[in-house]
Amino acid sequence: AYDMAELGYNYRMPDVLCALGMAQLPRLNGWVAARQKIARFYDRAFARLPQVAPLYTHPDRTNAYHFYVVRLASSLDRDRVFASLRAEGIGANVHYAPVYWHSYYQARGYRKGLCPVAERFSQQILTLPMFPAMTEADVNRVIDAITRATA
Repeated sequence: AYDMAELGYNYRMPDVLCALGMAQLPRLNGWVAARQKIARFYDRAFARLPQVAPLYTHPDRTNAYHFYVVRLASSLDRDRVFASLRAEGIGANVHYAPVYWHSYYQARGYRKGLCPVAERFSQQILTLPMFPAMTEADVNRVIDAITRATA
């Protein structure tokens, strides 16, 4: 079910997208601060849920939280939790499968089982909604849904 059939190319960003990016740079610090605030809400909530563990950030590092990823307990079925969240309208996602699971690498002899720890981990992680405009109510809705889905 992985569909990368060929290796990609080095696509370059068009000038108009560069201009858009430059115009948004002054907002970057505010967006990162908003994401970090949301992450703190998630962190506090999941500290009470032993079956849901946020990925670790070293104390001497800063995380911009482009994604907020949790690792579910091995006793949980990640796909069932994912479906439950989606059924409640929660935009959870799954990132990323081991690269050699894509058809391009499968066709060249790479097989599942090559990196069993990475494969097991990839089946336990789930990406939760994370965007700067999330309200506290939005975050609480996600927390409530994942609490129900992992009970």
